[in-house]
Amino acid sequence: MLNKLTLIGRVGKAPESRTVNASTVCNFSIAVDDGYFDKQNKWVDQVIWVNITAWAKLAERCQKLEKGERVLVDGKLVIKKVEGEKGTQYFTECAAQTIRRLDPKKVGDTAPQFQPQRMPPPDDELPF
Repeated sequence: MLNKLTLIGRVGKAPESRTVNASTVCNFSIAVDDGYFDKQNKWVDQVIWVNITAWAKLAERCQKLEKGERVLVDGKLVIKKVEGEKGTQYFTECAAQTIRRLDPKKVGDTAPQFQPQRMPPPDDELPF
């Protein structure tokens, strides 16, 4: 079994940090671009918001992230179960293992620039 997420998105707001059991935890969300071709073959933009949680040294580095900055996040899918007044609720998030800035911050910084590409919809008729 494999539980691995790789996401590229923009930081939604400044990360929030706190201390839990003598370890730092940092939470923030990223906006991941997604989309599809509708029935009229027009591209429809869509944004998926993903909550990110980072721990320890990675959490400390995440505190420097800024709103709007592009990041690449590698991690795993985590589902949290919370009991409350509204009953049982489930929250899905990414437990980050690595986070990399994609926007160069200084002149001479050579961070790679990734450009997502839109793929055309598949043809209804297959050649075979």
